[in-house]
Amino acid sequence: ASLFFFGVDLSSFEDVQLHLHKVRGAINIGLERAIQSSDGSQSARQAYDALGFERLYRIGLHPLNALKNKAESILTSQKESLRKENRALLDLVDALAQRLPAIPDYVTREGTIDENLLRAYDERGSLTLLPISYSKQLETLSAMLKEQHLH
Repeated sequence: ASLFFFGVDLSSFEDVQLHLHKVRGAINIGLERAIQSSDGSQSARQAYDALGFERLYRIGLHPLNALKNKAESILTSQKESLRKENRALLDLVDALAQRLPAIPDYVTREGTIDENLLRAYDERGSLTLLPISYSKQLETLSAMLKEQHLH
């Protein structure tokens, strides 16, 4: 159902595979948040048993949608200046503004930009997208977008 809801091109194996990884990332984020909301008293298995995949997915989608909305706002107000000044940041914001956000492969598990991976991206000139799979990525990226929006 998610493939249809998000309008994934079913004829593209790469698009379907990336989407499935994004769904898995959303479920993982939901699981992390469920455990966190229980102050760590709940194991991953207990959280899954109590909530199931669909609720965990929805819990994970909520902060991803908030991140997407921030990215869309920045694109609306700053796209041209980013295009001129910081192509890598524009590519990151573009990826975050997708219906189900993603990140370029130069963003780490912690949500920071790895300079070595960024140089490799600059050299190859093509963008590889990855799913957002961790709450820490969300927190760091959200703070980064908030800082960018203030500029």
